[in-house]
Amino acid sequence: MRRRVALFLGNPIMGDDAIALRVYERILWAQDRLDMDMKTFEGAGFDLVEELRGYVGAVLVDAMSTGVYPPGEVVVMDVASLEDANHYSSIHTLNIPAVLEMARRCGYDVPEDITLVGIEVRSAHEFSECLTPELEGKLPAITDKILNVLKEKC
Repeated sequence: MRRRVALFLGNPIMGDDAIALRVYERILWAQDRLDMDMKTFEGAGFDLVEELRGYVGAVLVDAMSTGVYPPGEVVVMDVASLEDANHYSSIHTLNIPAVLEMARRCGYDVPEDITLVGIEVRSAHEFSECLTPELEGKLPAITDKILNVLKEKC
């Protein structure tokens, strides 16, 4: 049976954009219990497709900056519902729904069942190897919420 994957997206030198990478570091121990592959992804655009190929389902964890939610808020979305993804902004060049749509049109084997877990940040465009103190303080609670989402998706 094909497995599921959790991909934690981010750039480790772009401050709060690294929030998903930091969550990954905190929950990697749970990979065997979750029966789910867990990986980080620091790439951009269409490279994401290669990480998803062959999986039956995926959970993508990424920073988002919508201005709608307070920093540190964890928002779970079905990627299929984001067809007009103008409100979702990612520094990974193309937004995730656009990449997935292009991959499917090109015949790539990417999962239909994809959940996006966004972590609201004030800005993901500042050079820093550290999270802002505001987000750093919320990291344990963010990690717990995301671990619960992953448990539901197994």
